[in-house]
Amino acid sequence: MKIYTISGLGADKRVFDFLNLEGELVHLDWLDPKRGEALEDYSLRLSKMINTKDDFVLMGVSFGGLVATEICKVVE
Repeated sequence: MKIYTISGLGADKRVFDFLNLEGELVHLDWLDPKRGEALEDYSLRLSKMINTKDDFVLMGVSFGGLVATEICKVVE
């Protein structure tokens, strides 16, 4: 199973380096936000990087956790 990770602002995928999880970690890199873009719209754009045809887990740290929560509202 793929585990999609989202780091906090000012951090990168290294925040997940020492986790011992069963599954393939796939880090979602931050996209450049569009001017005036709402968090919901940003999260929808980021969700396009997730293969929803296979089982997956979302994991976020700090602001990445907020974005993961928003993504969960639009993907199954």
